[in-house]
Amino acid sequence: VELLDGLCNGSSLDSVDGIAYLNEGGEYRETAGLTRVRDLETLPWPHWPEGYLEVFWAAGKSAGVLTERDMPMIISRGCPYQCTFCSSPNMWTTRYVLRDADDVIREIKTYIDRYAITSVQLYDLTAITKKRWAIDFCQRLLDEEINLNWSVPQGTRSEILDEETLSMLKKTGCHYLVYAPESGSPRMLEKIKKRVTLDGLTKS
Repeated sequence: VELLDGLCNGSSLDSVDGIAYLNEGGEYRETAGLTRVRDLETLPWPHWPEGYLEVFWAAGKSAGVLTERDMPMIISRGCPYQCTFCSSPNMWTTRYVLRDADDVIREIKTYIDRYAITSVQLYDLTAITKKRWAIDFCQRLLDEEINLNWSVPQGTRSEILDEETLSMLKKTGCHYLVYAPESGSPRMLEKIKKRVTLDGLTKS
């Protein structure tokens, strides 16, 4: 509470959105949710303190296919689906927004120049949902002659992973792609509102 009081600059904790706390009387209080940033291009790229990434690289820490210098990135916010086990609809709402592909490419090229990265790992809730964006992104990697491994270790949807999309992913160095089917039971998939079929998961 003392730390939050300092952040409030003398105002009541009730004025801080997106927090829960116990007041002086020990009563639980919860303020309104944070306003979601709608324009992702207004958000700065992550700040990596000097030597921070090197600690992880030296320890061989990675969530995907391990390479020498892996870089975590996020290219989207939210998820358009409403799986019953997931907190995303409450956290982000179901509004799914992808960053501009040009901005993602600029960030990757900056990391290549600054940190000599050897791989990009997308940590999004579901990175590959819009086919046109995925194809455009892969084409930009080819046009810019960006020769990197990249992977989707967090799990993604299967609907757009047709022959064309998978071919582009492979051509641009995506060698690790995680499906997240959650269950092999059609009845359970329906109950958790996964909105996939077993046939759809395996057709590609």
